[in-house]
Amino acid sequence: MFFDKFLKPLVNTFSGDPLKSKNPETRKKAVQNLPVSDQQTLNTIALNDTNNAIRVIAANKISDLDSLQTIIMKGTNEALKQAAQQRMHQLLCGLKQPIPPLAERQKIVSGSRNPALLEFVAEYADNASLREATIKKINRDPLLGNIALNDKNAQVRQLAAQQIAKRSTLERVAKKSRRTDKRVYKIVKTKLDIIIEDEQRPALLAKEVVDICDKLEKLHKRNLLLQEKTTFENYLNRWNDIENFANEEITERFHNICTTISGAIYELEERQQEQKEAQLNLDGLLTNLSDAVDELLDRKS
Repeated sequence: MFFDKFLKPLVNTFSGDPLKSKNPETRKKAVQNLPVSDQQTLNTIALNDTNNAIRVIAANKISDLDSLQTIIMKGTNEALKQAAQQRMHQLLCGLKQPIPPLAERQKIVSGSRNPALLEFVAEYADNASLREATIKKINRDPLLGNIALNDKNAQVRQLAAQQIAKRSTLERVAKKSRRTDKRVYKIVKTKLDIIIEDEQRPALLAKEVVDICDKLEKLHKRNLLLQEKTTFENYLNRWNDIENFANEEITERFHNICTTISGAIYELEERQQEQKEAQLNLDGLLTNLSDAVDELLDRKS
């Protein structure tokens, strides 16, 4: 106990190990000269040194992705966490040496929910498969638009185009890709047409409910209701699908003309039924009369 408390610091001071020096400048130079291969020491310094600037220097030399993740999650100093995050981004994208194996980078990307990391990799990764994996997990339209226009890989560009949701970005990409990338243009143009159609749909349906009323009134005037009963029913079915787009005035107009037509059809069908029954009665009387005449003639002969 006595040794640990009083003598160990003195031993460290005179031991010749600059990494254990009390002088921050001495430790700083030692960390700067520390081989990148000594990842364990760099990780220990990044997590434990009392000087934040020295910890940042150590973090900037770490190439082990798991160690960087630990610093980002457990670090209490914001500058250190930012340095570790930037270092991880660069390593994941293959922008700094030594580049970690692709399988390790893919594992980090597939398990990450960090938007900043995913967006950086999507834009700058040296490997197309890494960019594809992150594009599926991001939703910032301006970035997706840039990737759809500028990525070197056609499949990545098309995937980014498929992820775009906002009209403004779709319009920008459609305008710039029209003559340079037909597949990307087709993707964004199709999505843009759907958005425009959806935006125009309420106005179109509001017009259609008025058109239904106009057509029903014309149908009534033609006075061929029994022949056009199926047409009338088709208008009723369509109205049921879009009636929410009609205002009170149009709704009242629709119900009035429907009531008029329904009443007229009912009267026509009743009259038609009466005519059928009268015809049946007449046919019965004629049959009876014919039978009576035949019987009378038979008797005379």
